[in-house]
Amino acid sequence: MVTWVDVVGTVVLPGAALLFAVVGVWTAWSSFKQRKEADARGHWWHRARWATERAQDPRGSVALLGVNILRELQTSELAGDEEGRLAGVLWGAITGFPAEPSGLPSTTLAYDIFEAGGDRDE
Repeated sequence: MVTWVDVVGTVVLPGAALLFAVVGVWTAWSSFKQRKEADARGHWWHRARWATERAQDPRGSVALLGVNILRELQTSELAGDEEGRLAGVLWGAITGFPAEPSGLPSTTLAYDIFEAGGDRDE
């Protein structure tokens, strides 16, 4: 005759151990994924700061580089809604022109702005 102790010892305990192992692996994977995303967003902010500094450079070609990188960062997968809006606001503040209706600044417009004035250090 099979007793409840036999059932618990042969079925329930190994099943519970397997369940705890799966939950542990899932928790570790989720934590790793979240940390990786947070690090990537931190790098996004570093790049945005770098691009903003370049966009304000007195040399037109360097400023154009910064503005175009800022535009690319706005459409990056790492840019959430808030970061994308911030990049658009920075673009508008630096160039003096608002973003297009799509919310994205025009690369052609940025080029025209800086080319029309030439390099600002000349």
